[in-house]
Amino acid sequence: MAGRFAAPPAEPARRNEPGASNGGAEIGPGVAPERGVGVVLWPGISAAARAQPVTERTSEARRMAGQRTRIAPQGSAATSSRASTGGPYTRSRTREVEVIMGSLDRLRPASIAVVDLQGAIGNAIKPLETSRMLTRLREDESTRAVVLNIDSPGGSAVGSDVITRAVTRLAAQKPTIAYIGGLGASGGYMIAAATNGILALPSALVGAIGVIAYRPLVAGALERVGVEMRVAKSGRLKDMFSPFRAPTDEEQAREQHIIDSMHELFVQSVSQGRRMPLERVRELATGEVYPAADALANGLVDRMGDIEDAIDWAVERSGAPRRIRIVHPRRSVRDLVMGRAAVSLAQAFGVELSPGAVSGPYALYEGTRTYR
Repeated sequence: MAGRFAAPPAEPARRNEPGASNGGAEIGPGVAPERGVGVVLWPGISAAARAQPVTERTSEARRMAGQRTRIAPQGSAATSSRASTGGPYTRSRTREVEVIMGSLDRLRPASIAVVDLQGAIGNAIKPLETSRMLTRLREDESTRAVVLNIDSPGGSAVGSDVITRAVTRLAAQKPTIAYIGGLGASGGYMIAAATNGILALPSALVGAIGVIAYRPLVAGALERVGVEMRVAKSGRLKDMFSPFRAPTDEEQAREQHIIDSMHELFVQSVSQGRRMPLERVRELATGEVYPAADALANGLVDRMGDIEDAIDWAVERSGAPRRIRIVHPRRSVRDLVMGRAAVSLAQAFGVELSPGAVSGPYALYEGTRTYR
């Protein structure tokens, strides 16, 4: 590695000065001098590339670039050593950060991104991770169009809203097609409605426009085993969702108001995404799922076909070559480990869980939540 970017000895460069050289390597701009950090870029990088912002390197870009750039505080032993020998990078004793010029994303050939959204929203489909991934696709110049491969019964109302907003921004800049290959219901349909077009498998089920909240009432069961629940609260409605007692008439009215408000947001989102009159969406928003043929007749989908047809449609709208790239949200190590643990525990009790339904510690239990 040390000899990979060998360069002739040179006069030490001035740190944090754009365009200064260090043994054939460029000192990149964009790092605050007062932070005492210098960035060494690869030798021979163009002036146009230097003008691009520095971004975190993705794993794919790392493989393409095959080169490493590191950051180190000014004046550190590692910095002085590398600068004096004309080495390719500086290195911190405490941390190492890999960076890459944003312009290197352009080296990736133009492609159609296919994003799998399988399972419940909130568990299998993580709202924040999915939103960040969609933002990266929107900013990636090599991604010319996106196909969302949806098979979801819905899930968290808030999570559905988060992903829908990210899809709306993506569809405003790049052709975005939703493919419903099994179930596109509730929050799953809300996400699909934000795209530029929806294609459904003929055997798919679509719709379920509506909101539901539920919780078990366990007061009777606790009484039978001699358990008494005592509650201290600051306001009369603080425990209005408690499973340990029956709700009052006032609490039921407040809860229904919350559901109606979320339902109206859902209807408005579908109306805007599908360019359909609000009253027509309200007529269809009975909570039922429609067979794909009925959904097509009702205007909830645009075409019927399979995933290949959806990709062809994205190619047609974008004019990009038919080069497919499968994209998944980044998952944390904790999520992966806990997801596997949940599967193992379920299997130990003879419960079979589909892979798309398990992604974390909440896979076996879902508390009181509001669902789309």
